[in-house]
Amino acid sequence: MEVTWDDVTLKRNNHSDSDPFLEEKAKEAVSYADRKKILPPTETVYRAEKGYKGAHYDHFANFFHAIRHGGTVVEDPVFGFRPLRLHFCVMTVIFRIPIYSGTL
Repeated sequence: MEVTWDDVTLKRNNHSDSDPFLEEKAKEAVSYADRKKILPPTETVYRAEKGYKGAHYDHFANFFHAIRHGGTVVEDPVFGFRPLRLHFCVMTVIFRIPIYSGTL
């Protein structure tokens, strides 16, 4: 895998697993001694759209647009408290620490 600024390239080796059917068919077929066995790797390239500035730019642009124009953001406090709630539950079970005991 090659990761650059604008694209990701995945390379996979061309190989086949041992298949009994193909082995029998290979015995029936005419063999070519000069045939090469190693094939070049297949490449799959994923490219970003032209002019895309990245996820950090989108995140900050969305945040500042919401602040300036009174909009909403996807990553609101509820978005952050959902995984935190699970974390607190696990920690109270592991360490037997009460989150709120009723007295301050």
